[in-house]
Amino acid sequence: MNKLKKIYTFFLLYAFCFALFAPAQSQNVISGEKGKKINELANAYYREGLLNGTILVAERGKVIYKRGLGFANMEFKVPNEPNTKFRVASISKSIAAILAMRLVEQGKLSLDAKVSDYLPDYRKDVADKVTVRHLLSHTSGIPDTLTRPGLWEREIRDPFTPQELLARYSNGTLEFEPGTKFKYGTMAYVLLSLIIEKATGRTFEQAQREEVLEPLEMRDTGIEGASPIVVRNEQGRSMLKGKSPIIERMATGYMKVNNEYSRSPFMDMTHAYAGGTIYSTVEDLFRLDRALYNDKFISKQTREKMFTPVLSDTGLGWNTRYLSFSDLQQPFLNIVDEPRMLREAPADFKVVYKLGDLWGYSGVFARLPNEEHTIAVLVNVNSRAIFFELETIRVTQGLMNILYDKPYFTPRERTFAEIIERQGFEKAVEIFKQLKQKEPANPVIREAEVNALGYEILGQKKFALAIDVFKFNVEAYPKSANSYDSLAETYLGTGEKELALKLYKKALEVDPNYPNAKAAAEIVKKLEADAKVNSSN
Repeated sequence: MNKLKKIYTFFLLYAFCFALFAPAQSQNVISGEKGKKINELANAYYREGLLNGTILVAERGKVIYKRGLGFANMEFKVPNEPNTKFRVASISKSIAAILAMRLVEQGKLSLDAKVSDYLPDYRKDVADKVTVRHLLSHTSGIPDTLTRPGLWEREIRDPFTPQELLARYSNGTLEFEPGTKFKYGTMAYVLLSLIIEKATGRTFEQAQREEVLEPLEMRDTGIEGASPIVVRNEQGRSMLKGKSPIIERMATGYMKVNNEYSRSPFMDMTHAYAGGTIYSTVEDLFRLDRALYNDKFISKQTREKMFTPVLSDTGLGWNTRYLSFSDLQQPFLNIVDEPRMLREAPADFKVVYKLGDLWGYSGVFARLPNEEHTIAVLVNVNSRAIFFELETIRVTQGLMNILYDKPYFTPRERTFAEIIERQGFEKAVEIFKQLKQKEPANPVIREAEVNALGYEILGQKKFALAIDVFKFNVEAYPKSANSYDSLAETYLGTGEKELALKLYKKALEVDPNYPNAKAAAEIVKKLEADAKVNSSN
């Protein structure tokens, strides 16, 4: 009997210790009628395979919805929870911008200081022109490292220190005069992280943690370390370069193509540093949101500088839009389209936001400061390898509509690509037409999605199907120059030059200034010249 008592006592102590030291579970929240509507919308997106991640919505500073959907790890069926950690990609830039502005308030950093004031090894004729303000607002003209040739095929897997990136990419010529144009990029934020280190005498990670994360108790937010790789030392022995501690409750990133899931390609996050290497949770993003109403953390004057657009809709690390309720009734909220048109205030509401997107992860962090509403959406499945995952933005649009008591769109039945894969192209077109007739304002697809799908099929050398998809896009979106251009390019590749010429001309007729117009005009000249030579022969 005494032995049984000892065993029983041991298990009680074990259970107590496990409860004491086990990670705290984060509770779901579904509050009020709006919380129920949000839950219905989130479930609809999840059922259609369009959402796998975590959502938090706050109304007037109070959380009314907080829940994970799907799996943080599909192999072991680990569910997403409100405290699941995700790579937040370019949302890192907003968090880094808050650090920079805190340092400005402390007098440790100046927005008008030049890069050369902090980084004397950077190319001087460039560094003397570019300021910290230019780096924060994407108006520096410095070429972006993440668009350099060969990066995504080879180098993205290898860890780099900021100093190594600086030494390797500090000789680039400016693409435009600083302050005259906007061009989004990450290299500017790599430079910003080095400037912060120089200004504070701390590593970027230490400064971010001590100035922002710890004061706000953002315990589930941090910076990913360099992933270890095997290298050879001078004696020819194998050794590990880089260090990447295990991050508890970190979601695995996945890609989804034609309803098939796979792990996202590996990439080392040190290529981005301040521009994309932060991980966080929706709960921590909400803590950050609340702090941005606190003058003791960061002053109102500094916040206004940070959120006021410099060029386009971009401020210092953040985007700001003034939207009308009619914008929310459009099939796709125009927060990523080019050219980025800025609606002047006053409008129905103001949104301060940041998008994040990379292989396997996507996110939206949106603040509606006039009403103190907050939306945080973090996902760990990308349905297609194109930047700014459209479904994440559509979810956010639906959440905004619910917050403002406006009608919202429900997700459509599967993606166009999945219908083609399962039932064929003709059936996909039939379903599209039925859905459009049933609910004209809520299209099943967007022109850009169809275009991306066409190029994906073209890459598989399925030329006939690619032509069908591009033809369908022309029919569905007859006012899109891009749809004509893509079909023209495909015909040119298959040798059907007369059809290509006709479609290139149509694209230029629809929009003489679309992004590929200059190249299209040159192709038209060449095709017409070739046609004259052939006719004379």
